[in-house]
Amino acid sequence: MSIHEALRRWTRGSLTLGLGLVLASILLPMQATFPLYKRGDLPLLLYSGVVMTLLAIAAWWRRDQVADWLDAVDIDNEPAAQRTYPYVTLFMISFVTLFVEIALTPIRNN
Repeated sequence: MSIHEALRRWTRGSLTLGLGLVLASILLPMQATFPLYKRGDLPLLLYSGVVMTLLAIAAWWRRDQVADWLDAVDIDNEPAAQRTYPYVTLFMISFVTLFVEIALTPIRNN
C-alpha cells in the first residue's frame, strides 16, 4: 500500500470518527433516557470531535505535502525493528487495561 493510499484511508477514518463524535455530542442530550450526571462529558466529546475533524480536513487538504514529507523520512538509518506479535501485544494491552480499570474502580460495600 502506498503512503498516499494509507494517508487517504487515515483521513477518511479520522473524518468519520470526528464527525461521529460531534454528532453524538449533539444527539445524545436529546434522548429522554440520557442521564443528567453525564452532561458534563458532552463538551469534551464535542471538542474532541471538532479537533479530530479539523485535523483530518487539514491533512486531507495538504495530503500531497504530508505524503511527500512521510516519504522523505529516511528509514535506511533506522535500526531494524524486532519481530512483533500483534495478537500478543493486543492481549497484553487488554489485560493491562482491564487491570487498571479494576484497580481504579472504587470498592463498594453494600
